[in-house]
Amino acid sequence: MYAFLTYPLDVIKTNRIVGSQLTREAGENLPRELVSVYERGAMQTGFYRGLAPIAFFVGARGVASTLGIRSPLEASSAGSAAWLQSHATVAAATLLMNPLINLSTMKQIFRGSGSESLSYSKLASEAGMARVFTLGITAHLVRNALLWQTISLYDQTSYEPAQLLFGLGALLVSHPFEVARVLIVNGEKSGMFGSTSATLKTLYASEGIAGLYKGFIPRTIH
Repeated sequence: MYAFLTYPLDVIKTNRIVGSQLTREAGENLPRELVSVYERGAMQTGFYRGLAPIAFFVGARGVASTLGIRSPLEASSAGSAAWLQSHATVAAATLLMNPLINLSTMKQIFRGSGSESLSYSKLASEAGMARVFTLGITAHLVRNALLWQTISLYDQTSYEPAQLLFGLGALLVSHPFEVARVLIVNGEKSGMFGSTSATLKTLYASEGIAGLYKGFIPRTIH
């Protein structure tokens, strides 16, 4: 429920990363950005634009859980074999989610002064159907692997300050790859995958560390 309520912050995070007109007008002022998002599209085409693909995946996962289908990530076993299995599961889930996340990212971006956004089919057609599955996949895989590894440490302690540090650490180490993923999905015009390393190098050369952490605050709250 919390993730649903704070989803508008994910919309703002994406627009901050790409430097959309929304961000330029609001000046990365979170209250102003929230008001601007609502004014441009209220709920469906404002606060919750791009939610449908993510809701589909969450719904499918809920159905699987209801049917008693357990994810390998829920296993409590330890050791190198369990470590490899968990990371393989995370990689497989990332590959499965990538087209849905890409469509969500494309939908989230405000490309003009109005609230109008392209349909999912139009967005997929413009990007190229095959590229919807492949764009940003390397950055997405690295981001999720880093998140999962750090969250695994989070689950190994019940000491709340340590949990807070591990949670923040997961966001810190993974965020540059989230930035690269969003930029590739939004900006790659010809390649099938986009280059994570080239994207990060170019961004760092032009904007420094601040560029690698665009959208970090709304993502952290979300």
